[in-house]
Amino acid sequence: MVVHTEYEYALLFYAVKILKVKHIIVCGHYSCGDVISAMQKKQFGFIHNWLRYIKDVYRVHQQELDDIDDKEERANKYVELNIIEQVLNLSKISFLNEEWEKGEFLYIHDRILKNLNVTTNNREGLESVFQFSKKAGEIF
Repeated sequence: MVVHTEYEYALLFYAVKILKVKHIIVCGHYSCGDVISAMQKKQFGFIHNWLRYIKDVYRVHQQELDDIDDKEERANKYVELNIIEQVLNLSKISFLNEEWEKGEFLYIHDRILKNLNVTTNNREGLESVFQFSKKAGEIF
């Protein structure tokens, strides 16, 4: 989400103006819990403040989304529309426009993450050559 805060702008400013980042990627993923929550008419406490930004995207695209009967298909389309809106939100930031005005080739890309179901949190399954040992000098 591109939320208009000084903190977020400061990070982006540093990346673009100081580090000279030329590619910004706005990405999302299908089955996004925040998007699914934003589709509901439930109160989620404090997190509802965050969901408000996502709900704004629904407000803009309500007719298109409401025309989709299948909930999963609607949620997926909502994810895609949210990414598009966030790319547009970034493109309106003044110092990014300054870069374009100077002729700098700064790109803002959209992406959808795809879960390849590869997750690990330990060394199990690694070949022994890749398993490090605390014993000094130990060889395969």
